[in-house]
Amino acid sequence: MAIERALDATIRPRRVPQSLCLLALLAVCAAAQVSEFEGRPIVDIQFSPAQTLDPADLARVFPLKKGEPLRAESVGRAIDGLFATGRFDDIVVEAEHSGSGVSLRFVTKNAWFVGGVSVSGKAAVPPNRSQLASSAQLSLGAPFEEEDLTKAVEAMKHLLDSNGLYQVEIEPKVERDAEAQQVFVTFNIREGKRAKYETPVVEGKSNLSDSAILRATGWRLPETGSASA
Repeated sequence: MAIERALDATIRPRRVPQSLCLLALLAVCAAAQVSEFEGRPIVDIQFSPAQTLDPADLARVFPLKKGEPLRAESVGRAIDGLFATGRFDDIVVEAEHSGSGVSLRFVTKNAWFVGGVSVSGKAAVPPNRSQLASSAQLSLGAPFEEEDLTKAVEAMKHLLDSNGLYQVEIEPKVERDAEAQQVFVTFNIREGKRAKYETPVVEGKSNLSDSAILRATGWRLPETGSASA
């Protein structure tokens, strides 16, 4: 029966302020736990899911090779190298006996990046679609996590609220390009009526007419009509 060991090489760099130091520490810990297999020949190296790095880039950062004896230091360097590409959020290394050698499997969780942001649906001006997309604060090429959607919707609603659009539904839709590790986000807007002031009602006695009082306050009826973005 194969004996499997999970090497403690999991890290989420965006959630720790000193990610590089923590990454190095985890790599050392993971390498230390490979001692059971130290010196055994590497008979197989697998990636789950399948590796998408360019072969030349992988060869540059990944020191482990089939047929060579397994060294704890090399495991740590392999973890460091993969994280250094910026393409991964999590990495777990598993090792198991395979005949007289050892089989390695790198279980990775890809990092995702913002590839595009768009706004669809009815969007009255102001704000226009460009302003709404900018308020989401999803910069092209920036790392993406699911909680970014919640923050983006809240920011867009705040902008709409400030323009008198309180009854708004925003539905984000995410499409993923696994090969490029990019997400394309579309925010579908369903707006209600824009809030507006009605003509003030003057109550009580005054020597001035209602129209004179309104003129004195600077009140004027809002302009009618709107344009679409």
